[in-house]
Amino acid sequence: MTPRERKRDPHQCGACGTRFDVTYFDDRRGSRDVGSALVEVPCPACGKARSMALPVGAEKTLLVEIDEAEADEGGGG
Repeated sequence: MTPRERKRDPHQCGACGTRFDVTYFDDRRGSRDVGSALVEVPCPACGKARSMALPVGAEKTLLVEIDEAEADEGGGG
């Protein structure tokens, strides 16, 4: 058995411009005709929600994180 891998979908918030990643497990096996669910995903910076279609069940494993590359550009240190 192979370890589960997260699917990664990059997004950018239309309100504040923050780039973020939406990751989830897609546990569908065989046919892809299982369907999808519409999920409200909040921007991790400003909280503005956007709708996304995910495979049924994937909403239970959803993670939303600011894109690491964008976070690194912030400077500091």
